[in-house]
Amino acid sequence: METILGIAAGVVVVAVAPQVPVLRDVSKAVLKGGLAVIDYSKEAFSTTGENWADLVAQARQEMDETGGKPTVIEAGDVEVPVTEA
Repeated sequence: METILGIAAGVVVVAVAPQVPVLRDVSKAVLKGGLAVIDYSKEAFSTTGENWADLVAQARQEMDETGGKPTVIEAGDVEVPVTEA
């Protein structure tokens, strides 16, 4: 029910905004804020994706160097040897 009321309020604001200068300015400010959040999110997700791709490439390279098997699991300053079960 709240979603329907929110959508209805949005439709009313969009319909009335051109006639009421204050609502028009508020609507533009909200849109600008939304666009800024979208731009920031795109950049953050892009950077995260690049970091993840680099991490995967490094892991694959290390596995290729060791014949496809991890020999040591590294976590910061800690190294844990991997043994065959």
